[in-house]
Amino acid sequence: MDYGQVAVMKESSYSRQTGRGRTNLISHLGRMNVTPAEVAEQLQKDEDPDVALGGLAEFLVEKKVSEEAKAKLEIEKLATKENEKKQQED
Repeated sequence: MDYGQVAVMKESSYSRQTGRGRTNLISHLGRMNVTPAEVAEQLQKDEDPDVALGGLAEFLVEKKVSEEAKAKLEIEKLATKENEKKQQED
């Protein structure tokens, strides 16, 4: 299973454990670089499905924030390099 299939796995795991369908949180987070093993690990941390899902939700939010921060840092690095290059040309 690759990264693209994780959203389906998250939804089916949630549906199996709680008997409910897709949540706003899962659809809000969209595609992320999270492996099925990471999802399984988070879901196995507690036997209570609601607690396990809550832990998974927190993990996903933290991961999403971390990925966004890394992307922002990369953009800033590229902008700095471009500015330095322009200054050298002038």
